[in-house]
Amino acid sequence: MNGTIHQEHADTRAASWGTSRTVSAGGSFIETICSGIAVILAILGLAGVLRMGFAAVSVIALGASLVFEGGTVAARFGRLLSARSGMGGSVGDVGNGMTAEFAAGVAGIILGILALIGQAPAILPAVAAVVYGFAMLLGTAATARLSILEINAQPSQTTFNEVAREAVGAAMGAKILTGLAAVVLGILALVGVYPLMLTLVALLCVGLAIALEVTAITQRVQHMMT
Repeated sequence: MNGTIHQEHADTRAASWGTSRTVSAGGSFIETICSGIAVILAILGLAGVLRMGFAAVSVIALGASLVFEGGTVAARFGRLLSARSGMGGSVGDVGNGMTAEFAAGVAGIILGILALIGQAPAILPAVAAVVYGFAMLLGTAATARLSILEINAQPSQTTFNEVAREAVGAAMGAKILTGLAAVVLGILALVGVYPLMLTLVALLCVGLAIALEVTAITQRVQHMMT
């Protein structure tokens, strides 16, 4: 009887792990694509190509990236809970992906669409840049905590764990600086200081930060799976 129960728990954990791993991998891939698109469009805009239009589309791409980041974070929480406590709850049960990045992503997509159809196209992308910056600041602590918990949950690998913790600290520090930069640049754009130029620079910074963070997380997760 006990053997059957243990087997059921193991099967449940395996299924939960597989589901969350699939969601995490898929979300990370889409995050990378969306952030890459945003970076390319921001660079083209800075080069003088369709600045308003590319700024709006870049905002939408970054919003989509942040929405999928919310799902990825939920998947990572679900995988961690399943591995540590044997709880087999679905990914949707773990916070429903409602992180600061998720909420900012939804707001950014709306602002980007409004700007794209001609509603204050020079102002709304700057507002979105400020929103994204604050979201990065608010989400940094939770993301760092989750990363540390994932590292601590691994079997004893002293050297890897120490290096991973240092990498997490460096990545989170860079994310905080990027968030601050996006907020400052967005506010300067809103008060009329080179509005489109500074907005595109802020979006470029956010896109690069997301792309680098996703790459680092993907590499770490792949190492943990091996």
